[in-house]
Amino acid sequence: MRIIKSEVDKIKFSDKDVFYWDDELKGFGIKTTATSKTYIIQGRVNNKSIRRKIGNVGTLTPDEARKEAIKLLAELVKGVDINAEKKKDQAKGVTLKQAYDDYKRIKRLRDTTQAGYDSAFNTVFKDWLDVEIKKINRDMIENKFKTYSKDKPIATNLYFRALKAVFNFAIEKYCIDGEPVIPSNPCNRLNVFKMWNEMKPRDRYVKPAQIKMFYYGVTPDEVDTPYIKAVKNQCKFILFTGLRDQEAACLRRKDIDFDEKTITVEDTKNHHRHILPFGEWLGGFLSELCEGKKQNDYIFASGNKHGHLKDHRKAVRQISKDCGVAFSLHDLRRTFASIVANDLPFVVSEYHQQRLLNHIPQDVHSKHYVQFADEALRKPMQAVEDYILAQAGIKEPVKDNKVVDIKDIRKDA
Repeated sequence: MRIIKSEVDKIKFSDKDVFYWDDELKGFGIKTTATSKTYIIQGRVNNKSIRRKIGNVGTLTPDEARKEAIKLLAELVKGVDINAEKKKDQAKGVTLKQAYDDYKRIKRLRDTTQAGYDSAFNTVFKDWLDVEIKKINRDMIENKFKTYSKDKPIATNLYFRALKAVFNFAIEKYCIDGEPVIPSNPCNRLNVFKMWNEMKPRDRYVKPAQIKMFYYGVTPDEVDTPYIKAVKNQCKFILFTGLRDQEAACLRRKDIDFDEKTITVEDTKNHHRHILPFGEWLGGFLSELCEGKKQNDYIFASGNKHGHLKDHRKAVRQISKDCGVAFSLHDLRRTFASIVANDLPFVVSEYHQQRLLNHIPQDVHSKHYVQFADEALRKPMQAVEDYILAQAGIKEPVKDNKVVDIKDIRKDA
């Protein structure tokens, strides 16, 4: 057909793809589907068929589409792969916002991680979002890092680690002929010049002499609201298990196996399932928490949009103040780790300490060769329980102070 307005107006939508080709300009045509009609060109470059959309019928007139078709077909005659060139142009023009959106879409980010990243990109890097990522250079990185470090040194580290992660992703994501559009990560200047702000490691934990005050301070009272009761119970639970805040908060009734006496955490920070055995006291405590709950009900339920405890630091601070023991939820995890390492009547190997905290072993032997049974954690978990209850004055302390050789611990495991 001759692609002119009077003929184009006669073309109807089709349930299957139908092509109409122009009688005069070879390779210029119209593709119709059930919902669209588009101008296209088609030709060959190096024995490869190339098809390219020009625009929608109605958006462009036939004459406008024909002029664009002539230009594109001329490029094909010259041997230019116009689709490959278009991809190159798109890769060159990727903005920071596009890179970050692709990063979030492809990577598996926890809710809390994404919230932190969103905060960084929507505030600190807001003025860069529409800038081509390859144009964000080392001087820009250094100047902004120094500016924000004046008032928020620790937060600035977190902001720029998020930016560095997106740049590393973009280097591999956006390539032309296999070579990255961004040759290297401009955030590396912060490493080379040792500009990262010093972060002092946190070392606060609940000391042995404070455990009794803590224990009774987080035991719910009759006057407590259901929300405060849930927060207090979670505080106590984390001390006995060493779980992270949201690992504990997201536990459901189905994650507690009273027959096997285990807690299973599916959604962990390192994406590795974590199974912890529990002793008699913790079993009774969990039984009370699970009473009346259905399999999918959260153990530490809350009336917020998540259905479980989240963003409850304010409540934890108030409980801490009321009971007279300064602590955060992560301090309780640190306390658990300290008890395991220092206060049990036998030595727990470093490997089992890592497993109790769900840390991935870094040495090749432990990471790839040692086969691990979850039941091996039952003895130290029971010992942690006994120690906490003894310090709280609820149970007689274990008098056996025998130091067990690490080989014996491994043999038992």
